[in-house]
Amino acid sequence: MNFHFLILLAIACPMKALTNLQLFPRDRMRTRQLSLKEPIVDDLGKAKDPGASDDIICTSNTVNDIHSKSRVTGWRKMWHNWLRDSGGLRIMMNSATRMIAAPKFYQDYPECFPDFLRISGSEYSWLVRILRFLQIISDDQLEVTFTKESYGPHPMQVAEVLVNTPTKDAYNNSTSQRIFFFFHGGAWGSGFPTMYRLISVPFLQRGYRVVILGYRTYPDGKVDDQVDDLARAVNYFVQKYGGIGGINPPVVLMGHSSGAHISLLAALKGRIPAVQAIIALSGVYDCAAQVDHEQTLEVDQLSPLSPVTGMTRNNMNKYSPAYIISQEDSAIPPILLLHGQEDTVVLPSSSSSFYQKLQHKSASPRKDDLMLLSGSDHKDPVVHTLVGGPAQSIIFEWLDKIWY
Repeated sequence: MNFHFLILLAIACPMKALTNLQLFPRDRMRTRQLSLKEPIVDDLGKAKDPGASDDIICTSNTVNDIHSKSRVTGWRKMWHNWLRDSGGLRIMMNSATRMIAAPKFYQDYPECFPDFLRISGSEYSWLVRILRFLQIISDDQLEVTFTKESYGPHPMQVAEVLVNTPTKDAYNNSTSQRIFFFFHGGAWGSGFPTMYRLISVPFLQRGYRVVILGYRTYPDGKVDDQVDDLARAVNYFVQKYGGIGGINPPVVLMGHSSGAHISLLAALKGRIPAVQAIIALSGVYDCAAQVDHEQTLEVDQLSPLSPVTGMTRNNMNKYSPAYIISQEDSAIPPILLLHGQEDTVVLPSSSSSFYQKLQHKSASPRKDDLMLLSGSDHKDPVVHTLVGGPAQSIIFEWLDKIWY
């Protein structure tokens, strides 16, 4: 099985493309000391990507020219399209995460492995008991209640729900506990909650109930389906954990990459009114511009972006937050945009250009912020959030600023 998987991976995704996608970086993943660089700017309101244009919307008279400049043709195009549309790519990418990316992460951050076991409930309880006996895990650390809960009939509509048990008992259903939702990325076509479970730790330490959402990825779901899943999940869990009298608790939503795209799209369309703050990491906000960029990486025929958004520029604009922000009247919560300056998967101009449009949406002052992180690539904002680093400190300082 592993041998066949490696053959498929080699055929479908040339190493050049994988390197460009930062799945297998050219250099060894940064150590914690090297990766936690200071942000490039300290004035969030003036942060700007030097390469950003004032308007990133692609305007073309031909609605069907989205792949006219694709470098992937012939049998490679057919093979990439088949892998993408059959679900084979999702199997490969999720397998690569389990077999390659996860072991690599714990090799670089070994201190995170006991945390993962400790917050995973009964899945690894026997191993946790051994580690406690060996005093690798102390008794004074978080005591986490972990459950998997379905919020819909589809098998992918499942969330991992984590809460710090003493914090849960302290609330005792008398007040509303803050809820943190995480909506993962994966290019609209891969990813699963378990790979992001550790992002719960800093939020559990601060008293949040954490809900890591699984949802229908392509080919099981397109953008409309993913927006529906997010809205359905937020409504379900906010009602379930809303506290006495149905009072909605403070709700934070974080999305990464395609997850950031879906999060902002849902907010702009008024689908998640319970969410009071959005943290968007390394997000795609102009779909047509992202396809143009994917063509330079030679992954445009492999990426699910085109089929999930309608295959034409006009259709993609309908799903692009950068395009619809001036058209939607829905009130949107404060947004924190974080992006790595060395991100080659989604260029940092995606966030900086959207930030400019966001500031023009309302005549009254908003509490949005933008931060471009020096020395950070596509995955680093997530990694820094869970292991500690500039992204984590920025996030909690911003939340304190908008709520207190």
